[in-house]
Amino acid sequence: PEAARVAAIKEPAGQNGGQTAKPGSETGAGGIDWGAKIGGAGIENQSDKIGAASIDTLAMGGPDVTPKIAAFLEDPSPQVRHKALETLLKFGKNAEPAVPKLLEILRNVDPKLRLGAAHALAVIGHQASRPGMEAALKDKNPAVVAWAHAGLAKLIGGCPEHLLAVAQALKDAAPEAAGQAAKALGLLDC
Repeated sequence: PEAARVAAIKEPAGQNGGQTAKPGSETGAGGIDWGAKIGGAGIENQSDKIGAASIDTLAMGGPDVTPKIAAFLEDPSPQVRHKALETLLKFGKNAEPAVPKLLEILRNVDPKLRLGAAHALAVIGHQASRPGMEAALKDKNPAVVAWAHAGLAKLIGGCPEHLLAVAQALKDAAPEAAGQAAKALGLLDC
């Protein structure tokens, strides 16, 4: 068996009965494409794949690795930041150690970063996020405002008032912001 394995390795591609050898990244043990399964699904840039794979690997450690995953929220790649945010959202309330980093990002000039931070803070629902969420009610991005209302309703109550404000955001917002407002409504427990 060892001699056959060595012969197969030495055999040039195309001379093994018409079949061509597949690169190692294409299939792994059991035919699984690990490049797509860990970090790489839908990501073309190699450095982005590495960042996303790092997050996936860390996430296997559970919510205890939240601070390490939160550090990726400052990655220059939007795809890596999105992956980090997505992972924190999966941790839910257990992502509480990420709150300081999310509050910092909630003040960022990039509206997409603020949106992600507001969404995560609303889902995590930790009291330390209250001042940041109250400040986010004045954000220029209606989707950020919608998530701030949802988070505050979860933290301090007043659900009917917050529900009305999110519904208003749905009515007046552009389609992307309206979609976020609709998702924020799902967090309200009125």
